[in-house]
Order: sequence, then C-alpha cells, then structure tokens
Amino acid sequence: MERYPDPNLDWPILYDPGVRGLALQEQYKLTADGTQYRSYKDITGKWTGPWGLTEGVAGGETWSFADGDQDFCDTLTKFTNQVKDLCTNTPDEHELCALVSLAWNIGIGEFSHSSVLKYHNAGNPVAAANAFSLFNKCRVNGVLVVNADLVRRRATEAALYLTGTATGRGTMPQSVAPEPSIANNPTAQSGAALTLGGAATGLAQYSEQAKTIADNLGFHPSWVLIGMAVFAGVYIIVQQFQARKGV
Repeated sequence: MERYPDPNLDWPILYDPGVRGLALQEQYKLTADGTQYRSYKDITGKWTGPWGLTEGVAGGETWSFADGDQDFCDTLTKFTNQVKDLCTNTPDEHELCALVSLAWNIGIGEFSHSSVLKYHNAGNPVAAANAFSLFNKCRVNGVLVVNADLVRRRATEAALYLTGTATGRGTMPQSVAPEPSIANNPTAQSGAALTLGGAATGLAQYSEQAKTIADNLGFHPSWVLIGMAVFAGVYIIVQQFQARKGV
C-alpha cells in the first residue's frame, strides 16, 4: 500500500500539492515486515531516510511511521524558513512549494545562488520556471549525468511554480510547457517572416530611402530593401537566442 506523510502534522507549506507532491518525488523504503521506514542508499550512494531525509542518516536506521513523518515535517519546516529568508520577492503558496521542493533536492546552498532564485527575486516567473530545468543532473561514479527522474521532477516543479495564487487542495501539475525552440518560437518566426516579406513591406515604406542608398552604392533599390529586411530578421532571431541563453 502506498504511503504519504501524515496530513495532520503542522506542515510549513500546502499539504496538497506541496507536501504530497514532494513525497511523490521522493522515496521511502520499508523494513521487511512493512511496519517501519528504513534507511537506504540513493542513486548517488548517499544514505537516505524517508521522504529524502539525509542529514545524519546512516545505514541500518529505522523509523516508526510517526517518527519518520515528524522528522520530515521538522526538517521541511527548517528548509522552508531558509527559502523564505532568501526570497526578497515574497512567493505565493504554490511558488513557495516549488522552491522548497527544489531546495530540498539540491540543497539550500546550491539553491541560494541558483538562477531560479535569481529570476524569482527579479520578478520574472517565466525565466524562473524555465531555470528549474537546469538542475536535471546527478553525479554517478563521479560523473554528472542527466537523470530522467530529475528531468520529470524539474518539469513538475516548474509547472507548480506557475500554478498561481489559488489555495486549497488540488491536483499536482505534471509538466510545464517547455520554452519553444527557436524554430517554433513566435519571436523567431516573426524574424523569419520579416526576412521573407520585408522587401515587399519596405518597398512601400522606404522606397525613396532605398533608392538614395542604391544610387550611392550602385545597386538596384530592390536589393537594398532585401538586405535591410534580412538584417532586421537576423537581428530579431539573434536577440531571441541570446535571451534563451541567459536563462
């Protein structure tokens, strides 16, 4: 039977989707008789307790369900307070759930200088949500590798972050739409459209200026208009690419 942390404890974030969603991302292992939690090694080889507890956890440890859930609640409260202290832009309840979930997974130190926190504090929620995907790797045998579970977890956290300010119980978001590729991005498409259609538009608006430039350079005015359109289109695409690289 699948377990979830005790909903009646004094949780520092929304139970659903926050605590319950975090529990879905974390693991727990039970003793052979199924009556207690036990410690186990995660994918990186670190001894871990129920719901991702790692501080002070050693091999062979066990927890009653009540003690394991309470330890999780107490430690999560500490993490939540640390996340709040780092947020100069006060997060709403769903943003806080997502930020705490990320900090719980990567550590408060890593979170404190993350792009997610930087963009959140800057008031740029879309950039912050996109930045969750940067934390999709774990170290296995000393090598950082992309982990499919972390890819899914980051997408879930990003979707939760963008949920909004509604409160109460609800369904945990499962994904956030990824930022469009340059090929599918409306801004990039507008640049391409300008490149292809700019000559016709510019002919009506800038024919006199183009004629003057063409006369000075010895070119046909149509070629000057096409050159202007291509330059403008490429400029827009480059700006979009640089914006994506900055996330």
